[in-house]
Amino acid sequence: MILISGANGTAGRSVIAHLVRRGAPVRALVSNADSARSIETLGVEPIIGDMREIEVQQRALTDIATVYHIAPALMADELDVGRQFIARARDQGIERFVLHGVSYPYAPHIGFHWTKMKLEAELLKSGLAYTIVRPTQFMQNITWSLPQILQTGEFALPYAADKPMGFVHIDDLGKAVARILTEPNHAGATYELCSTPQPIDRHHMAAALSDAFGVKIHAVRCTFDDLLGSHFFASLSSVQRQQMANMYDHIDHFGTAYFNNDVLKMLTGVPTTSYVEFAEELASTYT
Repeated sequence: MILISGANGTAGRSVIAHLVRRGAPVRALVSNADSARSIETLGVEPIIGDMREIEVQQRALTDIATVYHIAPALMADELDVGRQFIARARDQGIERFVLHGVSYPYAPHIGFHWTKMKLEAELLKSGLAYTIVRPTQFMQNITWSLPQILQTGEFALPYAADKPMGFVHIDDLGKAVARILTEPNHAGATYELCSTPQPIDRHHMAAALSDAFGVKIHAVRCTFDDLLGSHFFASLSSVQRQQMANMYDHIDHFGTAYFNNDVLKMLTGVPTTSYVEFAEELASTYT
């Protein structure tokens, strides 16, 4: 059986859906009863509890062969919890440990990136058969700001609009990770997952959204303070906001263009999703 921790997030649900299609038995660790009911509809075994608690970790890992560990976004104690999961997995004889990491983990000024790098180092020392997955930014991250984009005609973020970046479609990620979790010969691998065949900038994204939604959208630069009134940023702590500000500053200086864009296609055996295709998909389901 495969355990997915942090299972009710976007990545977890996509991986679960593709595992179920492959006929794999799945246990999903979620934090509350509502999430458990939602996850159960996907055809998996939910387990409810706080992943920070040792008893919950032990219960979740019982009779598990493979773990896909996903920490909730910007989790303050992610490093401690990840170390505990690795230790419990080793103690309970888990066959494989797959870590949901992050692109560009080697950026110490971005706290949640650097934490992932430290967890990668913990896996190196653990003796476990491990695989590390490093997805680029999710195309779906735009959903929190899409209403404002459509209302104002401006795709505004606090970095230069011409910075080249890589993006992954969440369904492409789910396909790839499901194969990693159910097929042999992935031990010791680190995979960058990027759907876009070439780096794209926000002008390209705005053009794709304009065509898909039939409205003119321009890519513009705003300040980080301009974002703080949104529901997403209003829910963050001051530490989490600073981490996000540091991430945007990194993108403004360097972009995130340097990935092997063929890895995802090699893993799934099918073409990846372009940003134009994503924009069309988004428009067809947007209400």
